[in-house]
Amino acid sequence: MKRGYTRLRLVTPWGFVLWSLLLLACNSGFIEYGTSSEPNQTPWPEDSTNNDDIICPITDTVVDPVVVQKFQDNEEEYEAHAEHYRVIVPAGYEQIADDLLPILPTCETTIENFLGYCRSWSEVIVHIGLYTSQKSKVEDGVVYLGRTAHTLSNWIERDYWGQATGPCGGDNTLAHETVHTFQTAHAPAWLKEGQAEYLAAVVLAETHYQCDENDMAICNDAECTTYPYWDLSDNNWQGGNKHLYYKTGTCFWQLLTDEYGGEKIRNVARSLAASPLEAVGNFPFSAETNALIINHHFIPYLGDDVWEKIARFGIEPSSP
Repeated sequence: MKRGYTRLRLVTPWGFVLWSLLLLACNSGFIEYGTSSEPNQTPWPEDSTNNDDIICPITDTVVDPVVVQKFQDNEEEYEAHAEHYRVIVPAGYEQIADDLLPILPTCETTIENFLGYCRSWSEVIVHIGLYTSQKSKVEDGVVYLGRTAHTLSNWIERDYWGQATGPCGGDNTLAHETVHTFQTAHAPAWLKEGQAEYLAAVVLAETHYQCDENDMAICNDAECTTYPYWDLSDNNWQGGNKHLYYKTGTCFWQLLTDEYGGEKIRNVARSLAASPLEAVGNFPFSAETNALIINHHFIPYLGDDVWEKIARFGIEPSSP
């Protein structure tokens, strides 16, 4: 499916020109999504830019997101909006909202194409506010980005969002958090974080994950760092282990995409969103809940041999 978008608020005539060019590129198919140049991994499904098979929406019910106040000193706010897109910022940081708004349509479309379905929320909302440190999360369909005043001012000085290019403006956090707005509440945290990080870091940012039998290496242009896999049936997020859940979950999705191809993995993603297991939640997860998820969502599309592939992550066919 294709959508047309109309900007409701523009700051300058040049903004209108840039916005119009962006829409023309999106609706004409001129914007292309990059893939990793690293050998031996296929993070971007070869048919992922085909809109013909996108299920929209993925559920029978479309829900309105609920915006709540999560930040400091946001009594006065500015909102930029166009169609079903909204960006909310503290007063005084209007440029951020105006620059970020035109990025949201291509960000949403990129994730739709990748997952093969549309979100079950009626709006795309990013709420940016002042925070003592950095905080990013999704709640009730809204992406919340808490940043310090220094960071917000720096964004304006650098023209961070105005100069942003690529899907989701090339911002890993925006991409990662927006993926969460597509996901069900009825899946373990490691599965959802891994899927979000796989799209944001591997597919869009082209970070190279080397997922071997016993450990994983994460590489940039300068070096590779090796990490052990974390047992994804162990829900102990304490003691500094949380980053290993994200990384191991990312390898989970990359390995299966490499093994089975993008279309089968999109069928799994659609199943997770359209046919959630009510007995499974975000947290805590366990060997039992992992087995339920794999049997219900993965086996029908990937077959029983998937158990052998994912054993390295601590996921077994049945609970001990």
